[in-house]
Amino acid sequence: MNFRPVTESRCNRDHSSLEAEHLAQWYLRLNGFMTMNDFVLHRDHKPWGQRTDADIFGVRFPFRRELNFEDDAPFLVHRKPYFVIAEITRGECKLNGPWTKPERENMQYVLLAIGAFEPEKLDEIARSLYERYCFEDSDRRIELVAFGKQASPRYSDPAKALMQVEFGGVCHFIYKRFSRYLQIKKDHQHWDYAGQALWDLAEHHWNSEEVFVKEALNVFGLTTA
Repeated sequence: MNFRPVTESRCNRDHSSLEAEHLAQWYLRLNGFMTMNDFVLHRDHKPWGQRTDADIFGVRFPFRRELNFEDDAPFLVHRKPYFVIAEITRGECKLNGPWTKPERENMQYVLLAIGAFEPEKLDEIARSLYERYCFEDSDRRIELVAFGKQASPRYSDPAKALMQVEFGGVCHFIYKRFSRYLQIKKDHQHWDYAGQALWDLAEHHWNSEEVFVKEALNVFGLTTA
């Protein structure tokens, strides 16, 4: 790999606006997901306002292919439209209360808003998401995903296993994608600020994947010891 040298000023520019959510969104984007951040669920009664939000909603389609890019292993096994509702935390992976309390009916709300599920099946799908964190039939799969600094043992029961994505693994994947496809990815002036920051770090730390991972975690508010 032959990244061109990046100036210290570019690599150390102000990254205070970057958050863990932006890092998760770029991981999903590079794996073929179309995403929406901060998917807001509104109240349907007084007092009006926000009842909760999903940090990231995404969908990946079964015939996804981009040149010879190799997506991350967890996404290669699903050969049908694949929807994710992602929760982001800087610490241990977890789901917040709005996604674990069936009486609030937040699942039904977001499923109806997405528009990909038959209204008469919403309760069945929501129940599966509350009980098992996923639903799958012959036509599609939808799953709750928790991003965090480390996985939580509370979600490790094989009968009810939550998909947990550690940010260290996210950074390793991004480094490999950038380094393997340097000539293609170097034309990226249209990327958002988070993508530009990740590329700058990859250029600056081109000779050390471990240093890139450590610095990327720091930049996105996931400070390492």
